[in-house]
Amino acid sequence: MTITIQDLRVRQQALDPTQSFIVQAPAGSGKTELLTQRYLVLLSRAQKAPEEIVAITFTRKAVAEMRARIVEALTLAQEPEPDKNHYRHHTWSLAQSVLKKDAAHQWQLQKNPNRLRILTIDALSAFLCRQTPLLSEFGATPTLCDNPHFLYEIATQRLLTEVIGEKKWYPHLEQLLLHLDNDAEKLEKLLIHLLDHRDQWLSHVMYAYQNHHTLREMLDKSLQRIITEKMILAVNNTPAHLKQTLLLLARHASPACANFVFEKKPLLNQFSSWFALANLLLTKEGEWRKSVDARIGFPPKDPNKSLMQATLTELESHNAFKEALRDIQLSPPAFYTDTQWETITALTQLLPLLTAQLSIVFQEKSQIDFIELNLRALKALGNDESPTDLALYLDFQIQHLLIDEFQDTSIVHLHLLEKIMAGWQPNDGRTLFLVGDPMQSIYRFRNAEVGLFLRAQEQGIGAISLIPLTLTMNFRSQENLVHWFNATFRTIFPTTSDISTGCVPYTAAIAAKPAIDNNDVQFYPIVNNGEGSESEKIAETMQFIKERNPHDTIALLIQSRAQFIPIAQALQQRHLSFQAIDIEPLAQRLEIQDLLSLTRALLHRADRIAWLAILRAPFCGLKLADLEIISNHAENKTIWEVILFTNSGSELSQDALSRINRIRYFLSLAFEKQSQLSLTEWIEGVWISLGGPACLSHENEIDYARSYFNLLSALEKNTAQFSIETLMKQCEKLFANTKTNTNNPIQILTIHKSKGLEFDHVFLPGLHRQPPVKSEKLLRWLERVNALGGDDLLLAPIKSITHQSDPIYDYLKWIENKKQDYEMTRLLYVAATRAKKSLHLFAIVSHDEKLIFNSPKKSSFLEKLWPVYEPISSRWLSHQSTINTENTIEKNKTENILSRLWVDSRPIEFEPTTAEFLYIDINLHPQQAKIIGTIIHEILQSISINTDFSISKWKSRLFSLGILPHEMETCVKSIKFAISNMRSDTRAQWILSSDHQDSHFEWTLTQQTEKGCESIVIDRSFIDKENTRWIIDYKTAIPTENESLEDFLKRQRETYQDKMQCYANLLATTENRPIKIGLYFPLCSAWTEWHHKLYDVV
Repeated sequence: MTITIQDLRVRQQALDPTQSFIVQAPAGSGKTELLTQRYLVLLSRAQKAPEEIVAITFTRKAVAEMRARIVEALTLAQEPEPDKNHYRHHTWSLAQSVLKKDAAHQWQLQKNPNRLRILTIDALSAFLCRQTPLLSEFGATPTLCDNPHFLYEIATQRLLTEVIGEKKWYPHLEQLLLHLDNDAEKLEKLLIHLLDHRDQWLSHVMYAYQNHHTLREMLDKSLQRIITEKMILAVNNTPAHLKQTLLLLARHASPACANFVFEKKPLLNQFSSWFALANLLLTKEGEWRKSVDARIGFPPKDPNKSLMQATLTELESHNAFKEALRDIQLSPPAFYTDTQWETITALTQLLPLLTAQLSIVFQEKSQIDFIELNLRALKALGNDESPTDLALYLDFQIQHLLIDEFQDTSIVHLHLLEKIMAGWQPNDGRTLFLVGDPMQSIYRFRNAEVGLFLRAQEQGIGAISLIPLTLTMNFRSQENLVHWFNATFRTIFPTTSDISTGCVPYTAAIAAKPAIDNNDVQFYPIVNNGEGSESEKIAETMQFIKERNPHDTIALLIQSRAQFIPIAQALQQRHLSFQAIDIEPLAQRLEIQDLLSLTRALLHRADRIAWLAILRAPFCGLKLADLEIISNHAENKTIWEVILFTNSGSELSQDALSRINRIRYFLSLAFEKQSQLSLTEWIEGVWISLGGPACLSHENEIDYARSYFNLLSALEKNTAQFSIETLMKQCEKLFANTKTNTNNPIQILTIHKSKGLEFDHVFLPGLHRQPPVKSEKLLRWLERVNALGGDDLLLAPIKSITHQSDPIYDYLKWIENKKQDYEMTRLLYVAATRAKKSLHLFAIVSHDEKLIFNSPKKSSFLEKLWPVYEPISSRWLSHQSTINTENTIEKNKTENILSRLWVDSRPIEFEPTTAEFLYIDINLHPQQAKIIGTIIHEILQSISINTDFSISKWKSRLFSLGILPHEMETCVKSIKFAISNMRSDTRAQWILSSDHQDSHFEWTLTQQTEKGCESIVIDRSFIDKENTRWIIDYKTAIPTENESLEDFLKRQRETYQDKMQCYANLLATTENRPIKIGLYFPLCSAWTEWHHKLYDVV
């Protein structure tokens, strides 16, 4: 079927290489293809090199996708011309032009795709810093820290410590502590939180620091301009035919309106009259008043009461006037108080010191966060008056900039782009191409500001004006869904745009895919029932779809991770496989809590809570009564001391004594071995010896434990960072991602994670839930463009402990809440538009005694959808949910019963065994054989076979690869058997010899194939004394029963001949020497070899 692309002219216009554009590309509009085509057009017009064109996006995934699209297009251009009606014909044509340019200039883009300058904004910043290490003040490039919270903590603690005793600075700290009722811990937390957003406030605070003598007057004038603008807006939106009536009523009802008049440009002293009028007409919630009584100036027999009632009725259709009055209600005062000013002074003096402390910490730790990376990149480019040589070089080098996902730009990112483009002039041949969708801006928590997109649409960037374009086609969702999107989001999105608050109107879409019968948007109201009913209904609906359409993809998109557990349980009860992505924090898993307790206890023998926790853990398994006895005996000693001296005469139960004896044996042994092992190996070894793996009930839990030990190892390498507190905080940032062997499992992920993805069927649960409340900030700030075209700055500290509120702080918080509310609307849009075939919405609703449904919670998704569904809510009463959740509750109770090891269980010994040889059955389970093969490869790669075999080390590695406790001894013996064979085998000694030339273990090579870039790994390769290149693979196979060695080697060569030939072919293109291929079998000391191309078996 041929699709009519109704925005084709817009797409063609966007490919004009002489113009700069900003393209709004809604969900499913094909922006990546448009970006690819624009990039190809510019490549075909490049004057000198492909590096003239730079494409920037915000994630490595997006970079990889765009680079792959370009390479794929160049590959497509080598194929025959597709049908002209095919949607990729135009891409093929553009790529043809690029290939001609490529051949003419010998760019060899297909062999060197890295010449395509496609990178993340952070990668660009890192490049700038590397080029100018002195200007960026880095020197050697530091490591980027994904979780810099501990760095913020160090900087903040140093500030608070070092300021004490400093006459110049201590009074400012004293003022902040007085402001917060001397709560130093709260001040520390608030300062740490500020550091995570310093790219937004640092420039304002530095300006305030440098201009302190004029700052208060400037801030007061900003307040006054805001108030004046709000009054002008109210005047302009006052219904003309009601002005005289409103004047009469206001003067009658309120003394503050005695001199009230409507003026086009009201003076500041008229604000009290406007404020009184706003409160006369609106409730505290900002709605038109419904009742008129003495409380607002109209007693029962007042002759103007009926006029007031009629006027309020008339005003109900004037929403713009209502919003203007609401703005006046919430307006800040015209002046800062002395208390506010003293606190602002303290903050503007101390915050520069705090950022300086953070810079020192960054240098000491040789680590930085992403904010610092971007701030230093700005320094590397200089300023407008004196750009650096690097800035001038980039100005000469870059001819065209393409930026994807521009709605996710932060203020620092924008400043970086402005500096790169500082020398650009209109019509000088350089172009800027911005693509994004402000309706999908959902990353304010990462400092993204959608207002920057709106500002670029209106004002351009730097000296470059941008032609705004809008795509309207939706190639993702079927027609029924697109119609629902248009009807619904046109209602709930704002009607106008506003840069300062991030207010974005809805842009309607046109469906490219036809409607699908019986597939659209379904709303499931769970009436007067709880979370269990909702979860059961979700699972039931998913099962129905799975049975009808087993190959369709299904996604459950959740707002918060708290929704995951009840839904996961409902899916498990129906045996529906699912994969959860970054949902459940690892620290909430019981097995990880046990590992944390074990780590704490082993590192600190006086940690009473941790020791009691591990004694209760399944691998120890003491009962509560016995724990109480131990605890009572440990009043003046540690729990470990009690364990050491517990004997048979103790009042403990016999079960507990047996368990204590076992625990004491293994832990005593562990403490003896502590200095001989790394921390990770030690903790893991103790856990294994106590039987920790045997207490796990699912293979996913092995992966979770592996993640914990990987984290412990990473923290251990950075000794300056490691502490129990840091370990616990980092555990909170790891997630227990479930795995499944089932094809096409249900995907469970957050809405933010789903952006950029698509699924056949999308489920949105918990529409009734409120978003989490944002934490208070020590300082709020606002930079706005005023009506005169200038910039206004507002700063407001958190309210004093002695005040109930701070009007300026509350005003800025209201602005922030408006931004957040608008983003919630956009978040709902992102979630809904992931669907291709159907969308399923779930919410718990309730009604009162009169069967009238209660209004949804404020800022919830359901509140936004209420205008759509409230008119049909009466239908919900006829099919109230009757799902029985009792069985679910009982099942959960059963599942939560504590499990523990048997008293006589025999876990793996922590002490290495001394037996030299035991006959073992080496016919392993396929999965075991694969893991043992991996271990043997690692041993051959990392050490000589003559090196002592570390049992504890390789037991830990076997466990991390998935070997269970009862399988461990067999696998260890197999590995020892293989090493013993190799030690006595001259062939193995020759293979592993260090005397060879150009010697490689686990040699990774990359080659270009028809499918793209592919990597291979060669186990062993070297050049022998006869100048022959050897390519050798290790195999853990052994002859089957009754199979001769000759037949076995012949079978193995036939199995691996083609793969080894590919390896040899690759090396033959780079070397001119004979090549031989060999397979070595350490479990049976067997060997076969052949010549490359000749296949002569020896």
